[in-house]
Amino acid sequence: MANALADQEPLEDLATRARLVAKTFGNRSGTALKDFVYATFPELTNMKWGEEISI
Repeated sequence: MANALADQEPLEDLATRARLVAKTFGNRSGTALKDFVYATFPELTNMKWGEEISI
């Protein structure tokens, strides 16, 4: 089912990004990815939703 959805034109970009994340980070869960981002960029934890990221 996932492959069938990934092959649909409106979802192609999302599928490409998902494959890149999987290739780069392996089969980690979404929570593990979030924890990695917050550990690597702790300044993100104090940001407000919609605020531009400036590192």
